[in-house]
Amino acid sequence: MISPAMIPTTVEVHNLSPLLSTRYILRLPPSYPPSPSRDTAYTPARHVGTLQHRGTLSPGETASIKTSFWIQEPALIELEWELVIETGEEIDGIWTVRKSWTRREQGGVWKIEQSTA
Repeated sequence: MISPAMIPTTVEVHNLSPLLSTRYILRLPPSYPPSPSRDTAYTPARHVGTLQHRGTLSPGETASIKTSFWIQEPALIELEWELVIETGEEIDGIWTVRKSWTRREQGGVWKIEQSTA
């Protein structure tokens, strides 16, 4: 048995556009106990702290978002997230969206095991 611990994680969001600014929203799922009806061998990550992160990136800029998840025992931890990206521009304090994308990920897995050292 390992001791409960927080695992720090960094998510990077890149604006690859050479001309347009982007806005992003990174959403992490709330930490619910695993559902008995869940059809997977993986344990969902229990995120600690802020679950929604927002920001604006200039052309070519990168944002590093630091977050953590909680573990209680060795397990295969499934990471889930949703990222919304908008390209556009801000004129006179008003953001005008040109295009918007949403990407949802489920299934990135980390293996957490007890050290034998």
